[in-house]
Amino acid sequence: YAKRGFYWGKKPSAMCDRIMEIIRPSSQFRPKLLDLGSGEGRNAVYFAKNGFDVTAVDISLPGLEKTKRYAEEVAVKVKTIHADIITYEPEDTYDVIFSTGALHYLPPEVRKIRFGHYRKSTSSGGINAFSVFVRKPFIPRAPDAEGTFHAWRSGELMSHYRDWEIVYSTEEIFNCMSSGTPHKHADKYFLAGIDRVFTFDPHSDQVQLAFKRCPLEELHLSQELADHFTKHYDKSNCTVCSPDFGAYGRSERTANLLSLPLIVLRKVRKGTDTSTIEIIG
Repeated sequence: YAKRGFYWGKKPSAMCDRIMEIIRPSSQFRPKLLDLGSGEGRNAVYFAKNGFDVTAVDISLPGLEKTKRYAEEVAVKVKTIHADIITYEPEDTYDVIFSTGALHYLPPEVRKIRFGHYRKSTSSGGINAFSVFVRKPFIPRAPDAEGTFHAWRSGELMSHYRDWEIVYSTEEIFNCMSSGTPHKHADKYFLAGIDRVFTFDPHSDQVQLAFKRCPLEELHLSQELADHFTKHYDKSNCTVCSPDFGAYGRSERTANLLSLPLIVLRKVRKGTDTSTIEIIG
């Protein structure tokens, strides 16, 4: 990273757009995102440009300096932390914990501990999104692979998220020219979510993911309904959400709860004075 130019270029990972289909920034909601092994900042800056509050972590000082300069060039802010992901423990909670092309630096013996920290540092309704290199006997070792490279095994990443929703998971082989020499990688793309909310788009008949967290008082409930919620649900163990109607047009939606503890309050008759809601959970 000390050399001129960007080793990986400035084009963000395709995972970034997939994440933004699930976690949607708005004027009321600026999701917090942690980029582990952020390199020269191509993904961190892209997320910041699209409304995320980004923290980028990397062991390379030249990489972090490039990230800062790149962010300044496009007039966004990215917080940087100089740390080794082998020992780094998040000190905050995040709506998205993200990493691509870096988790092979985690030795197998520390992965259970690290992923325990990642899960605990994820906000309710948040996601973890990772891509890792997986070992395949028919793919030679990359010419620029370092001695600290520890490839993953197929299925290993998913084992750390047994009790989470697997939002998306795929494995593919792609061509790479990162060292100037043509070679291939097998890459695992993986997104897992905690306490996710499903919403249905009637125009496409496809399940989509969207959520909008909000304080109870912003839902303008009748006193009777607010009292019902307070009486029957422990707010310390619940996150109040409503589907993001703005993303799906004017039609009513059906919201289904995927995992507990999560309470979803849905306005049944949007655009009227009726404060009827549906409590699912």
